[in-house]
Order: sequence, then structure tokens, then C-alpha cells
Amino acid sequence: RVTDRAYGELDTPAFHELYCRPTPAGHTSVELYLEGVHCAACVWLVEKLPHVLPGVVECRLEYRRQVVRLTWDERAVPLSAVARRLASLGYAPHPVREHERAERRRVEDRRFLVRVAAAGAIAGTADLTRYRSGDILDELNQIAVSQGRKMRPQDVIEWWRGGRAKVVEPLSHMKASDRIAWSNGSISARTLATIRLMETWAHGLDIYKAMGADIEDTQRIRHICWLGWKSLPYAFKIAEEDYVPIRVEVIGPGYAKWVYGPDDATDVIKGSAGDFARLVVRRMEPDETRLRVTGDTAEKAMKLARAYL
Repeated sequence: RVTDRAYGELDTPAFHELYCRPTPAGHTSVELYLEGVHCAACVWLVEKLPHVLPGVVECRLEYRRQVVRLTWDERAVPLSAVARRLASLGYAPHPVREHERAERRRVEDRRFLVRVAAAGAIAGTADLTRYRSGDILDELNQIAVSQGRKMRPQDVIEWWRGGRAKVVEPLSHMKASDRIAWSNGSISARTLATIRLMETWAHGLDIYKAMGADIEDTQRIRHICWLGWKSLPYAFKIAEEDYVPIRVEVIGPGYAKWVYGPDDATDVIKGSAGDFARLVVRRMEPDETRLRVTGDTAEKAMKLARAYL
């Protein structure tokens, strides 16, 4: 979750007295709970912070608890600046209060559970019924994080490519309409393939941002735009809001035009495909886009749209 908070309270003497500790090397350490930590890629991204923010000495993320142990030089960078950088990556930080941390974790696990279960199911390695437990989800992800930390960078990318192959190979033998077991039913092979593309692209945006590198959109973002439009009824349902059909008209790279939704819809979203794709993976806020909106339901969609479960 991206936020525009300044986090000035983290620099106050009262906060430091309650939560911070000096280190033998003359630095300061603190533990912060991070929202939005769900996979090994999140751990990798957070732990790269010392490489992109001068003054941060060490950053170690304990995946199971979603708690980062941060060591920094107060003379080089204030804690508020570190917090703002974490929040800009989608990992809003909070002081560690165990009862609040546990509740946030339960909420986020419910959202993420079905995504991990589906990834295992499509690879033919998981029994969906086992993934009803958040403890099992934590255990599997912690194993992956621990394994990845021991590997060289070039081995990690090969590991990722092997995992990708386990998804692509069974999909290559399916029809687009074939059904795949899901948390509370099933989804089509086409939809699952698009979800995997969306996840990879969204995390790719995070990595590019962390490294301060520019990313160039290609026409493949049409898949993200389609999934964002297709998921609108679900997004409204979980928000307990009434939904009426919305038409989405976006322009992609090379001036390609992609249109989704009924021709006679009175609620319409128009504009850049790149902006719409980033909106539905929640890497842009509505007021940061150049999208043009017509209709009350379309206005709500700008806040509720999400291309993930």
C-alpha cells in the first residue's frame, strides 16, 4: 500500500526512546512492521535498501512476522526518510505492536492465500485444501526466502526460470477455456496465465523503481488492462458496492487501442493503457493518472479497481 505520509513522528525523541536502540558501532536500530510483504521478491526488494538509500547500514526482513530489523546512521539519514522510501515501494511501515501486527497479517493473508494456492496447483505440486491455513503459507514462503538468501544472483534467476517453466509447460497443453481449481471454485487457463503475467509485471515495476531505472511499456500490457477490467465486478463485490458495466478505452504503445466493455455503457474510463495498468495493480493512485472518467460507478472504479484477488 503506497502512502504519502511524512512519518515525522519517527524522528521524535519519544519514538526513539520507545522503539530504537543504539548499536556498538554507533548506529541506531529499530524493528518495523511492514504492510504488503507476501513473497521472496518482497524480501529481496526490502533488503536492497542499503544499496539505494545512503545512511541505511543494514536491512533484514523476517518474512514470517513481516518485521524488518533496520540499522541506520542518524547523522546521514532520518528514520522518516527511510520510512518514506519503504512506503513508496508499497511497504508502509509501523512500529511493532504484536496484537496489531497479527491482525494486519490475518487480513493480508486472506487476500494473498488464493494466489499462492493457484500457483502451486497449476504446477501440479499443491493440494489446495492444505492452503486454508495461513501457517502453512508462512512456512512455504519462509523456506523459499531462506533458500534464496543462500544462492548467487545468477542462480536465483535460473531458479525463477525453472519455476516459470513449471507454469508454462502445463498451460501449453490446455485450451484457453479449460478450468483450473481455485480457492472457491475454478478459473480458466487463460485467466490464470494472465494473472501470472500481471504478478510478474507488477513486481517488476517495484524492482525498477527500487533501482532508479526507467521501464518502457510494451503492447503486452494489454493483458494487464484486460485483467483489470475483467476483475472490476469482483473488486466492487468485496468492497460491498453496487456494480454496473463499465467500458474501458485505452491507448497503448504504438497507438494501439484496446476497448473492453459494452458499447452502450454510460460509465467510461479512457486514457493511457500504461496508467490504467498501473492503477489496477495499485502502483499509481487515481489522481496520479491521466485517465478521464465519466459516471459515478467509473469514479468508484478508479479507487476500487484491482487486478489481483
